[in-house]
Amino acid sequence: MEEHGLLPRRWMTMASKKQWQTVSVALNPYVSLSMGELLDGWRSHVRRLSVELDAETSDRATWGAHDYAAALHIREAFERGLALLQAQDRADAKREVADSDQYLQTRTEPDVGGLLNELLSAEATSDSWWWHRVPKRGPVRDELESYKRR
Repeated sequence: MEEHGLLPRRWMTMASKKQWQTVSVALNPYVSLSMGELLDGWRSHVRRLSVELDAETSDRATWGAHDYAAALHIREAFERGLALLQAQDRADAKREVADSDQYLQTRTEPDVGGLLNELLSAEATSDSWWWHRVPKRGPVRDELESYKRR
C-alpha cells in the first residue's frame, strides 16, 4: 500500500468522480449527501480517529464518542447507498470503501463489553460490523468506557 505519513496517498485527495458517486442518499428528511461525499466523509473520519488514537484524553480538541458515532452513521448511510446502485457500480463502490474499512478495523476491536450500546441505546443501528467495534485506545475509547461506568 502506497503510504504518505500514516495514511494511504489516495486518501489525501477527494475521490475522483464516478457515476455512482453522484447518487444521493438521505441522511434524514432534510439532508442528503452523494455517495462521493459519504465516501470522502468516511475516509476523513477514519483518518482523524486514527490519528487521535494516541492523543491525550484531556485534550479538548480531540474527538469523542459522539464523533465516533457520527462516523458510524456516515458508514451506515454509505451502506444504504450501495443498495441503490447497479451491480457493477456497487462492486466499484465497495472496492473504494474497503481500504478505509480495513484501516479502521486494524485500529479497533470487537465491542465485547457493549461500550457502544451505552452511548447508542436509543439509536437504530444495524448488524453491520462497524456498529460492533470500538477503538483499541484513545479519547473515544476512554469516553465510551466512562458511559459504561455510569
